[in-house]
Amino acid sequence: MLRSLFELDLRLWKGIIRLYMSDPFTHIYLLYDLIYELDRIEVLFELTGSNIIGYLFVWRGPRAVCIHIWGKAESLVSNLPCDEAIVVIH
Repeated sequence: MLRSLFELDLRLWKGIIRLYMSDPFTHIYLLYDLIYELDRIEVLFELTGSNIIGYLFVWRGPRAVCIHIWGKAESLVSNLPCDEAIVVIH
């Protein structure tokens, strides 16, 4: 199942927190930007039930676009922006 930030609810938020708690160093950018830079990001999540199994995270900064791809995100790759960007694959 594919979900975006526009569909953020308590269940998805709990999934994000579980994901962060399982590996804070990998998911710190996702959690930080969800809290502090919500107006600069786009995120698509791939879920199985309530578990996040992959995500495509795009941050649009003042000088660069940074894209993080994590987990089983093959179905999300078609949503990559066409901007010149720094790409981080986890």
